[in-house]
Order: sequence, then C-alpha cells, then structure tokens
Amino acid sequence: MPYHYAGREAVLELQGSLMNVRIGTDIICTHTVVPGHGRVIREKEHFAGLLAEAMRCNAQQRKTSRPLFAMVTPDVEHRSLAVYDAFADEVHL
Repeated sequence: MPYHYAGREAVLELQGSLMNVRIGTDIICTHTVVPGHGRVIREKEHFAGLLAEAMRCNAQQRKTSRPLFAMVTPDVEHRSLAVYDAFADEVHL
C-alpha cells in the first residue's frame, strides 16, 4: 500500500483473486493475489514521493540536531617553503 499509510491499521478483504486494503471505510488500494509462497509484488506508484519526503525530513532534522561526530583537524605548523629550500641545498645525492 502507499508509503504514507505506513503504521496505520488496515483491513485486508479477499474477493476472489483480488485483495482490497481498507482503512476505515476507504479502500486504499486493490491488488491481484499472486499464487506462490512468499511472493512479493511492489507497485512503484506506492513509493512515489517517498525519496523527496525522506530527504525533506532529513534536511529538517539536520537543522535541529547536533552532529553525531565532528571532524578534528590536527594542529600543523605553518612555515615558509624557504625552510625546505634550505634543507634541499644541504642534501647531495
């Protein structure tokens, strides 16, 4: 059934080879019953908008929560390249 009904209590009604999914008095979707054990059929239409909604929720969550970890940069001495030039003059191969 469409993702935005996740977590809601639904009633499955079998009528011949059709299965209706009902919430309250509304039939949310109807599917053909597929014979076989453990078969899963996914309807792409039921997932339409899910990625955009998840990304929107994640973006909102980032605004209100602190990061799980922080990148720590080491203290590094900054020096002129002339220092290395001086050492290079002393090295003879």
